[in-house]
Amino acid sequence: MEDIQNQFVRILSDSLKEEKPSIYTDIKWEQVLELIERYKVEGIVYENIKNNDLTTIVSEEILNRLKIKVNLIEEDQKKVIVQLDKISKAFNNNEISFIVLGNLATKELYYYPEMRECNKIELLIQEEDTESVKALLFASNYKILEENKDEYKITFIDDKESELIIYYHLCNKNDENKELIIYERTVWKRAIKLELGQTEVLSLDYEDFAVRLCMQIEDNIYKGTNDFKELCDLAMLVQIKGKLVNWDSFLMKAGMYGAEKSSLIIFILCNKLLKVDIPKDFDIKKINNKKYVDALINEIFNDSFNKESKEEIAAMVCTDKEIEESNNLIIKYVMKTINKTKEWINELNSPVTREKLLEWMEI
Repeated sequence: MEDIQNQFVRILSDSLKEEKPSIYTDIKWEQVLELIERYKVEGIVYENIKNNDLTTIVSEEILNRLKIKVNLIEEDQKKVIVQLDKISKAFNNNEISFIVLGNLATKELYYYPEMRECNKIELLIQEEDTESVKALLFASNYKILEENKDEYKITFIDDKESELIIYYHLCNKNDENKELIIYERTVWKRAIKLELGQTEVLSLDYEDFAVRLCMQIEDNIYKGTNDFKELCDLAMLVQIKGKLVNWDSFLMKAGMYGAEKSSLIIFILCNKLLKVDIPKDFDIKKINNKKYVDALINEIFNDSFNKESKEEIAAMVCTDKEIEESNNLIIKYVMKTINKTKEWINELNSPVTREKLLEWMEI
């Protein structure tokens, strides 16, 4: 990581803890603010500055920019809560069960609600209710903005351009995997009650919450859309509710989606970036390789590898004996998160490197 990136993650990590932050005499605030705004964590950092008497070392201009964003977060939350209240009443009147997902649920993990940006509603319904939900929302002046059958979700928008995302599977569907089918049914039995405004709703229990969160983070890295908010959500979940999670069971559930190893890697990322404790039962020795963790972190900051980075990491993989011996999972994960992996491998300069990578990646 570059110096400014190190400063950014240091401030962000401190902001997620209630303890007194480290001394910030060396912070280049203007440049760090660019990252704070880019990754939309203004609310998290502002509370840190405000509550720890740091206003004397941060310029008034920067404080005002952060405060304006926090005010917008508060306004957005109020609007979303009003929207949720209407939807909840309509669903309950039609006996349609739902579970609140996304930032509406995660904001409850933070010390102050305005720390977490919240500008849309995400709900999980049961697949058999999909057509009923469509009809109900159409009658309430919603229209379909996008229907993504690969991700089992439908995005609706109303006349005020308020977004509502309906999922009819928790993560993904596999009709051949009976364990997965049973698991997706049982999340409803374990769901916990949550007060949002004047509305009582269901949310995933913390174990299922962690499974979905890790898969979201993996998907965001894959798409190059990671903005750090979900990593912060996971950090808060571990810090605030970690003792309520059976982490062995968490790994088993993640494994049903083929996400056990990637979840371990995400915890390594959270530990490296946000100083989150890795559950003691996690065996990370085989995958915790510093240079490949750093490669993945660089990808997160850069959104994707540029051509020079691709050449560099490809050469690194092909000359690393440890890769051949241990089939290192982090670097395979790094490479699989790059969109159109086969296409960019074919663009590499060295024919030998291309051939070796294609063979190693099994594509």
